[in-house]
Amino acid sequence: MTEPNYAIVRQNKIKSIRAMNGRYRHNARVDIPPNADPEKLKLDRQLVGNMSDNYATIFHDTIKKLDYYKDHELRKNGVLAIEVMLTYSREMEEIDLDTWTKKSLE
Repeated sequence: MTEPNYAIVRQNKIKSIRAMNGRYRHNARVDIPPNADPEKLKLDRQLVGNMSDNYATIFHDTIKKLDYYKDHELRKNGVLAIEVMLTYSREMEEIDLDTWTKKSLE
């Protein structure tokens, strides 16, 4: 019997700049997770933005550009960002990665 293929979407709320910096350090592999296969690290892709862009810097730059925040403060308990991770099960290794990436972004 063939194993089913799965598309995986994970969403996480980011509620502090500290958490945002932690997510950046993990995703950009500044801190390499112990469960990461070093041979596969080169396959990681960030689909939006640039891997060298620190998330907190992007966040602050974006907030400065928004007219709303010229007259309003951020909520103390608000969600600052939502991290979205898209991946697929190992059984889907025979896919066209460029097509999968394009469809995932759509």
